[in-house]
Amino acid sequence: NLYGAGAPFDVPLLDGGVRSLLRRPGNWLALRAGRPVLLVEQQGRRLTALASASRDDVTAAVACLPDLCGRGPTRNKLTVEEWNGRPATTTEGREMLEATGFVRDYQGMTLYAAWK
Repeated sequence: NLYGAGAPFDVPLLDGGVRSLLRRPGNWLALRAGRPVLLVEQQGRRLTALASASRDDVTAAVACLPDLCGRGPTRNKLTVEEWNGRPATTTEGREMLEATGFVRDYQGMTLYAAWK
């Protein structure tokens, strides 16, 4: 694995900062053509679109999120609470999530496994 705790990998964020990717269960890195596009952390609760990714790349990565339902402790649903450090329901990521089948609930944007 090229990315994770064993390699120096600082992810450039949209707001100009950088953050290290922690390699642990429930964290994923979505790649497109070998380049990082989207950080998926805490079983999908926290998403971070990377500054180097186009909107089309991020949209394609978000479309893969339903495949995460059925994995981990929350097998019946996937809830995204945070998008780029802000509540998911108030960001540009909301429309991408809705296009993938997520619905708004009190915690954020949720995809139910029965709906995928």
